[in-house]
Formats: sequence, C-alpha cells, structure tokens
Amino acid sequence: MEAPQFEWGNWRLAAEKITNFRSVVIRWVGPEESKPKLPDEWRTPASDQEKGWSHRVRLRPYELPGLLDKLRNYEKNGGNTMSETDLTGKNSSKSAGVEKPLMIKKVDRSVFQYGTHIPSDLHETFRRANGGVHVTPGDSHEIILMVNGKRYAASIINMRQKNSTSDKLQIRWDKNKELKDLLRQTFERSYVELVDKSGKVREPNKLQREVSEHIKIFRTGIPFQYKLDLVPADKLSKIKSEIPDSKGSSETENLEDLLNDKDNGRWIFQANPRFFDLQGSLKELKEFRWSVNQHPDKVQVGDTVYLWQSGQDAGILAIAKVLSLPEEMPEDERAKPFINDPTKFAGKALRTRLHVEQVFKELLLKENFLDHPILSKLTIIRSPYMTNYPLTVEQGKALADMVEHIVKPMQPLYIKADALKNLFVDESDFDYMLERLKSKKNIIIQGPPGVGKTFVAKRLAYSVMGVKDDNRICMIQFHQSYSYEDFVQGFRPNEDGKFDLKNGVFYEFCSKAQRELVKDYFFIIDEINRGNLAKIFGEMLMLLEKDKRGPEYAVPLTYSKSVNDTFYIPPNLHIIGMMNTADRSLAMVDYALRRRFSFISLPPQFESQKFRQFLLDHGLAAEFIDKIISKMIELNETISEDTKNLGTGYRIGHSYFCPTENGAEYNDVWYGMIIKSEIEPLLQEYWFDNPQKVRELLESLLS
Repeated sequence: MEAPQFEWGNWRLAAEKITNFRSVVIRWVGPEESKPKLPDEWRTPASDQEKGWSHRVRLRPYELPGLLDKLRNYEKNGGNTMSETDLTGKNSSKSAGVEKPLMIKKVDRSVFQYGTHIPSDLHETFRRANGGVHVTPGDSHEIILMVNGKRYAASIINMRQKNSTSDKLQIRWDKNKELKDLLRQTFERSYVELVDKSGKVREPNKLQREVSEHIKIFRTGIPFQYKLDLVPADKLSKIKSEIPDSKGSSETENLEDLLNDKDNGRWIFQANPRFFDLQGSLKELKEFRWSVNQHPDKVQVGDTVYLWQSGQDAGILAIAKVLSLPEEMPEDERAKPFINDPTKFAGKALRTRLHVEQVFKELLLKENFLDHPILSKLTIIRSPYMTNYPLTVEQGKALADMVEHIVKPMQPLYIKADALKNLFVDESDFDYMLERLKSKKNIIIQGPPGVGKTFVAKRLAYSVMGVKDDNRICMIQFHQSYSYEDFVQGFRPNEDGKFDLKNGVFYEFCSKAQRELVKDYFFIIDEINRGNLAKIFGEMLMLLEKDKRGPEYAVPLTYSKSVNDTFYIPPNLHIIGMMNTADRSLAMVDYALRRRFSFISLPPQFESQKFRQFLLDHGLAAEFIDKIISKMIELNETISEDTKNLGTGYRIGHSYFCPTENGAEYNDVWYGMIIKSEIEPLLQEYWFDNPQKVRELLESLLS
C-alpha cells in the first residue's frame, strides 16, 4: 500500500510507520537548478529511486520536526553551508544523523505521581547505559537527571514481586519536589487534563487521549546519569501550523500522527493455552483482569484489545475494551477455573480490567495474516513471546478491516448480571427460575397483569443461552381458536383450491432445534391456558416430558402417512408458558399438562427497592414515587382481601408504572392517565356488579 504524501516547501515526503520507527522517503519537487544536496547516507535503494524517491530517512516520531527543520535549512542554504548536525541538534555519525534516546515517555498521570515505568524490552538498554550494572529485585540506585543543564536527584527501582519472573523497573522522582514542580509547569496542558484543582489525579475516565506531550530520556556516558528533554505541546504545534493548504486531508492526518506519535489505542493481548484457557473463559466471563507486562504506561481506558490465543492454532478469539489503567491487583477469582498453571497468576501483579465486547464464532487464524502486506509484520508473529503488543495506526486499521470482512461475529455474551438489570426480582429467585428451566425443560410463569412475565421469560432464555440470540427463540400466543393443525401439523388450502399437509409452528421450530443440538432453543407461549391444551398438543403431551426427549421416543403424528413417519422433541428445546391469573375466561390447566411443567409465580414488586431505584433513575421525584407505591399497595391489599370474587391472583402489576420514554414528564398527569386508561378498566371488570366500590377506589387512587 502506497503511503500518504505531503508537501513541505519544495519537498515531497511520504511517511510510513514501521514498529516504533518511521521511514520517510523524500524527493525534491522545486526547480531543478536550485535542488540542494542531501547527505549521501540518506540515498535510497534502487527500488525507491525507480518510484522517484531520492532519499530515505529512518527515525523516531519525535525526530520528524527536526527532519522538517533540516530540510527547510538545506533548501535555504543549498546544502553547502548546512552543518552536519543530527535531527536533534547533536553531533553524530549515525547514518540518519540522529541521536537515539534510551526511551520516550508520553506524559500521563504517572509523570505527576511518581515518575515512569521502564518497558521490559528496554531493560537491557538501560543496563548498558549504567555501565553493565543491573538493579536487582527489591533494590534501588540513586541517579541524576539533567534538565536544561540542572541536576535533579532521583532513583531507579526494581519492583519485581517475589512470585514473578519479570523485572519491573521504574525511574522515580516522587521525592523531588523541585523536579515535580518543573514538570507540572512545563507540561501544563497535560497537568490540566490529568489532575484536578485540588492536586488529586483524576479518575481514568477523565483522561484525555489527545494530550501528546512527552519526555525524551538520553544517555550521558556516565552510569546512572541521564539527560531529559521535555517536549511540551507548543513545540509541535508550531510545525503543524506551517503545513500549507492541507487542512483536513489524509496527508495532514498522517503528518499529525507522526508529529504527535499519537497512540493508536489498539492492542493484541496474548494468552498461552498451557497456562490459561482463553477459549473456555470466553464462554463464561464478560470481564477479565489481564497482566500488563509490556508498555503499561501506554495502556489507556477505552483502548481496543484483540485477544490472541497462542500455540498451534494461534489467532484472535475476541475483542475487548480496556476498563482501567494498569495497577497492582490480585488475580481474578472468577478466572480461576480456567487457569491451567496457578503459579503463573498467583499474587499481585500489574493488571488491567478488560470488558469482552465481541466473541468470534471461529478463530481468526494467524495464517490469515501471513500474506497480508501490513499484518504480516505484526510483532506477535515475528516474536510471539510477550503478553501485550501495541499496534500502529496502520496495523490497527488493517486488522479492523480484516475482522469486518472475514470474521462472523457472535452475539455479545449475556450473563446473569445482564438479566438482573432492571429486573425487580431477587437474585436468589432468579437462580431458582433458571434451575427449574434447566432441569424441568418446561416452566409456566404465572401472575396477575403487569408483573413482567414476558420480560422475565426472555431474560431466562438469554441467560441459559449465554447470548442474546432471538433466532433461537420462537414466541406465539394461544387463543380459543388455536388448534393442533396450527401448532403441530394439518391440512391447509393451497392456491389451486386443494389441500396440502403443512407443518405447524411448533413442528418447524423443533426441526430447527434438531439441527443444532449443541445449542439451547426456547419456545415461548403467551396466554398458554387460553387454548384447549389437550386439543392443541395432542400426542405432544407425552413428548414434553424431559425424560422422553430425543429420537428414541419418536412417535407417529396424527397426519403421518405411515408408522415410520415419526416426530420427536429434541432435548435442547425448552418451553416457557405464560399465564394471566386474573383472566376470568381461562379454564383450569388439566393435570396431564400441569405435571409436565414447573409453575413459577411472579407477584407485583411495588415494595421492591429495585423498583423504587428504577423510578428514581428515570427522574421521578421521591415523594411522587412514595405516592405511587403506597396507593398501589393499598389497592392490592383490597383486591387480595376479596377472596370471594378475586384474591392475590388479581392484583395489579408494577409494570404499568415503568417509564418507557426518555425525556417524558413523569408527573401527576402521567399517573392520572395510567389510572384512567389502564387501571380503571381492570377495576370495572373485577367489580362489575359493584360500581360504587370502583368509584371509591378510583377516588382514593387519584386523591
């Protein structure tokens, strides 16, 4: 892929990102007679010259402003009087004329708290700079930091844990108030974004990614003495402001990425299946604590993480988001069942929290990357031995594009916490419902109107499936005209005026479930006791039992052409019926069907603290909520006490008062409309022979 190009005076440049370096190719586009001479060591190979590029420079992102300044000076002086200084202003004999720093630290909250973490891949570089001396675990060594010729005392510390095999080096200046004040003044832009007025570091969700100030750390030739070059935002802003007539173009965006060393915010985090069962954990967990052994200072809240499984079948299994900055925290208790080697994860370590957003149906294998012009250069392919791999902007875009076009996404995980959200039943009651559904296969949720029977039924189904997959749910409603022919199988007229044997909705859904026996399917029947159940189910009554599922219990149907034409209900099919206990028109559910179902009662939840909090969260005033709750509890007590005509099965449910529209005004007018349009008709039906009682109850409700 050809790199984006941009103009700089009479120069044209194209910038490519190669891991931590940038490779910039250059050519002169001005008058040939005034073409300046560039250093011979910058000359490009023949392949570049064939494309018109005369020179190539390989540099770090912070060096690009120096290169642009140097090109401008070469143009001004014709290349004859320009001194052979490197891009940072220091004499050097390196091929690109660049003094290489030991490390680049992007300013984050740690700069104002304690100092900086040294990435593990730079430990050997610092050891050599310190005359071959290695700081052992638990030890520290005094160091000198030079800033603008002034010396500041600091220390380098190895904070490796006893049960860890990896060194954790930090440069700390937290005890040097003078240096901390200097950093705060120099990096005022970052400080304002990262620290509140009281001096307290903001929470992670307050951090701003656009902050792009940084610190360059250079060796001095003296062990344990380093020079710091502080690069605030205004140094780069000046050069960016001089880019001619390219605002908003892809060239400008590319140049700004290079100038700022803007974090891409995309990572690959790797798990070794010998130590951790990533594939198994993704079926159960939605959040992880993940070790951060490399680049912890660059991991930011909101970053995208591709979860990679190593080994023979290496590749990406899922996509997650970073929820917290890396910090010392213990292992994740929820992940213990999936840990194959406890010694690798015991004790506190530098970890971040991840939230799984997408799990792939199939592994995105490493083989997909090997022939890709960009992704074949991923560090994890060339050096698959680390935990955390940052992606460049180019790699991040290429990987996102591959995921979009190749991977078939699976629905997000659905766990019990998702089901309990805005559900007013206790967790223990919900666990009981799940247990009954899983073990009995068939349940009936019964209750008065407005208690959320349908709402609960779907959440039970999602919880058992582990995903929110409506393709594995079929919902119908029984009525007095519903028949076996509608439900199972029967003859229906065709376009020719004749009759064809057609399969009913239950037959078709069972056939669908039979094709995926490893997945759970759910058939939900609303108003299950409105129909003639014996007539609708027919021979299905026997097959409903949990121990009579599967082909070994297949039976011929009423319209089967022969005794060999059989049908069965698969074991992965669950049936959830819903029954309104306040409907006078309903017949009793016969015993033959009743014993094949577990019955679960849902009462009104006006007294639930969850219901009260739900109304508060939707902007209802506390006094107004108290009015609704007290009025409805009083009404339901009246209904329950009328055991001759009504009883507890006729109480009014809470869902009538659950706000559904964002921005609506929930006040006395809204309450009155519900009472008049929804509650009053129920009361008139309940006490159809006592209109005086209905009037008294309505007056009480509206007072």
